[in-house]
Amino acid sequence: QRLEHFARAHHGVRAEERVLGPRLGALGDTLAIAGLVRAVRSGDAESLSGLLTKDVLWMEPNPYIQDEALQAALKTNTSRFPLLWLAGLSGSLSVWDLITTEISRRSNLIEHLMLDIEGWFLPSILCMRDPRSEPCGDEGVLATTAS
Repeated sequence: QRLEHFARAHHGVRAEERVLGPRLGALGDTLAIAGLVRAVRSGDAESLSGLLTKDVLWMEPNPYIQDEALQAALKTNTSRFPLLWLAGLSGSLSVWDLITTEISRRSNLIEHLMLDIEGWFLPSILCMRDPRSEPCGDEGVLATTAS
């Protein structure tokens, strides 16, 4: 009977977490976001979908993620960029769709699409090759430059 009581209590906690958001604590949140970023960068839509189902972005639908390779490519002072930008760089339409759907569900997608980071806008990011990928011949990192 104790086991049944524990199972029912545990099930009730899980239902409460779905309503209130996960209670992982700061370390758990950081690890969950790290897994999400790994899935976005690798274009792993299946893992990303699973993480989004677990409500990893419960605090912020488009968090800023540290990306020093993108900072070097754009020559910006900041090294933090919106998750949406990393999704665009991934080149995966499935990843892009999952992230934009999640942002739309929680916030105004248009505002996130129009973000300005030191003169850079999302369309410029969508037109460049991921700076972490292998170079193609003598091609430079950027296909375009900021104006």
